[in-house]
Amino acid sequence: MASTSDFPDSFATKQALLDAKRLHQSGLLSEAQAAYERLLTKIPDDPDLLNLYGILQFQQGNLDVAEQRLRHLTKLHPSLGKAHVNLANVLMERGDLDQAASHFRMAIQIESENPMSYCNEPRRVCRRLQLPNRMELL
Repeated sequence: MASTSDFPDSFATKQALLDAKRLHQSGLLSEAQAAYERLLTKIPDDPDLLNLYGILQFQQGNLDVAEQRLRHLTKLHPSLGKAHVNLANVLMERGDLDQAASHFRMAIQIESENPMSYCNEPRRVCRRLQLPNRMELL
């Protein structure tokens, strides 16, 4: 794996992020978290890193941290649909359905060609949030 103690160039940084993502995808959440946190000291506003770290925190039940990182991401990159979806998932878990629906709608507007790609469970989520179904969006 790439050394994450120092990132002298963008290639090393990208490799370290790929390594951290592999840890995450392999279910090695503690190791992934440590790798993400090292990267956050070097590239704190990287959209992929913030998104992955927010997802990891959500998966670990750290909703405050997940929400904070994903809100920061949506402010830095408002046209990143997946950031709005992931924030919506956190908000939905917290029971804040109005804000969750707002972020799902933003993602659908951003990804107008394929809006349902952002719903993990489209019928359940869209019904719960009173989002239009696929036919109404076309």
